Amino acid sequence: MHPTLEVRWFFRGRLLEEFYRWFPEAGADQPETRTDWYLYSPDRGLGIKLREGGLEIKQRLANQGKSKLAKRVRGRVEQWLKWHFPIEQTADGAMAELGESWMPVAKKRWCQHYAFTPDGAIQRVDSEDSEELMQQGCTLELSELQVWNQDWHSLCFEAFGPPEMLDQILTNTVQQVHHEIGLPVLKARDSFGYPAWLHWVRQKAP
Repeated sequence: MHPTLEVRWFFRGRLLEEFYRWFPEAGADQPETRTDWYLYSPDRGLGIKLREGGLEIKQRLANQGKSKLAKRVRGRVEQWLKWHFPIEQTADGAMAELGESWMPVAKKRWCQHYAFTPDGAIQRVDSEDSEELMQQGCTLELSELQVWNQDWHSLCFEAFGPPEMLDQILTNTVQQVHHEIGLPVLKARDSFGYPAWLHWVRQKAP
């Protein structure tokens, strides 16, 4: 299992409307709707969730701090490692009995995939493309989120591939997307991983 390099932002309001329209126009996957259950932890470098019959554990390996990725685009770049374990499917009613330590997050997600070609180019691809083409690249994810009766939106770039290539893949993809559509102003103060965001939301919940 190779680590991934991720930069993510969270917002209370929607991004630019043209950005939402761009995803289907760019041939992105159909939006996926699901509810994930996150185990609350004060450790902002550890994420544990139940999703679609599986347990996913996500550990932060490194926090590279604030980075300028493109014009008007700054974020906190973090390196993560994921493990996924299949478990018996659990009914939604049973999930609700897990207790207050588990937080349900309803999601609607759009994903656009990019491959990093041998010549260093960023190529937009479909999720059905060959595994060989998708050995190294980046996934752009736009999500509508609901947690604790709050509506949020999230934007994420997640680079995968050889560890020594992740920085280049992430930066090149952000700049490619910025060139294609023009990303909105993205600030480092809005940038953190899911564990840190959930910690903040829980602390602020009424």
